[in-house]
Amino acid sequence: MIKSNFKSLCLVIGLLMIAVPVSTAQDQVEIPSWELGWETDMDGTHELQLSGDDDILDTVEFFVENQRMSELNLKITLTWDESEDIPIELDYDESITVASSENLTFEIEFSDVSGYSFERSPDESMTLLLLAEEVSFDQTVSSQEIDAEVTVPAVYDLTIDHLSMNEVLYAGSSVEYGLTVTNNGNGKDVIKMPEASIKSCPSLSIEGLEAIKDTEIQNSTIKDFVIRI
Repeated sequence: MIKSNFKSLCLVIGLLMIAVPVSTAQDQVEIPSWELGWETDMDGTHELQLSGDDDILDTVEFFVENQRMSELNLKITLTWDESEDIPIELDYDESITVASSENLTFEIEFSDVSGYSFERSPDESMTLLLLAEEVSFDQTVSSQEIDAEVTVPAVYDLTIDHLSMNEVLYAGSSVEYGLTVTNNGNGKDVIKMPEASIKSCPSLSIEGLEAIKDTEIQNSTIKDFVIRI
């Protein structure tokens, strides 16, 4: 009876010793991963840059690190996670290849010449989704996705016009002069320190500018003012 138990114990120990190297071998052949991330600092909200007065032109970068011993082929897709149509164009490489043990950086160019920066509020962010899919024989093997919050920059554009009817100003008299200020920017603006000057007539004075000072004007709205000369 004792010999039988001893044989059973030896058999169990032998099986355990055989199982240990098999488990270790499986860990050793595990395929290294690849990583997708932003090279540009996209923490918080990224404000797009303007080229000139109103055209959007900006570039951000993302990286792909391939830790495998073979090259990595990825299909890149960029979309706006918004219900509305966003006219900002995205220029990027739709197919990329990263060699083994390599870390490469790729660019995304934002551009718009439609004046969208004037239409959208800088307080309303847009979510950009970047999807990278590993493709083998037209099949997706693995994928990773990153996103970023993007906004248009604040655009300030106040224009002033007059409502004068070519009034005649006689000596010792005064006339009212109508002004119209339009906010063509994409956010609220404030009139600060309004100034006026009259050429070749140093004896004339202008009243009513103080009432204009610190006036807030919402975007796409008009304010009318009256000054006295």
